[in-house]
Amino acid sequence: MSRFSTKAIHGDKIHSESFRKDHHGSLRTPVYDSVAFEYESSRDLQLAFEGKRNSHSYSRISNPTVEDFEQRVRVLTDALGVAAVSSGMAAITNVIMAVAERGSNIITTRYIFGNTLSLFDNTLKSWGLETRFVDMKNPESIKNCIDDKTRAIFFELITNPQLEVADVKKISGIAHKYEVPLIVDGTLTTPYIFKSKDFGVDVEVISSTKYISGGATSVGGLIIDNG
Repeated sequence: MSRFSTKAIHGDKIHSESFRKDHHGSLRTPVYDSVAFEYESSRDLQLAFEGKRNSHSYSRISNPTVEDFEQRVRVLTDALGVAAVSSGMAAITNVIMAVAERGSNIITTRYIFGNTLSLFDNTLKSWGLETRFVDMKNPESIKNCIDDKTRAIFFELITNPQLEVADVKKISGIAHKYEVPLIVDGTLTTPYIFKSKDFGVDVEVISSTKYISGGATSVGGLIIDNG
């Protein structure tokens, strides 16, 4: 069960601990158009809201449809965990705001998707985040920017639209030497071409709106935690 296509079709049923057989025997998880979920007792509901039971309490947090998507991606990437969010930009924003805070900094390049650049250089700048721009093709320039306030190194595996490609393993070595999380946007490659875990990437973000959705049929984003 190691081939990508086989995993994509059947992997969730074989590898996912949270896989639940559909009540009606559907081969594919249906779309659950529900905000809240019913429980047998108030104690069951309490455990769900406290995060002590693997169940769904409110669709803003999780629901069976989203969970199915997350588990399929987790199986394909061998990740520790996957979170699906509303868009690729939401994935990037959530990750950066989780690891950084006011007065800290991240290291990236100007050769990234325009909206991502705007997020770093404008939106999060007013929030109090410093963005340090380097040449990702010159890993030595990264070392010179790292200090005790650096919270992440971020770049796109293949930059959009410049198509610049950096040496991921070399940058990963620098990030881990200085104990800085390496966050990579793998939208253009997807897990089919690039398995980020094998290259020392700590967190991969993907706009699933693109190739994963089948060609921009559904807007979405993924946060892939390699542990």
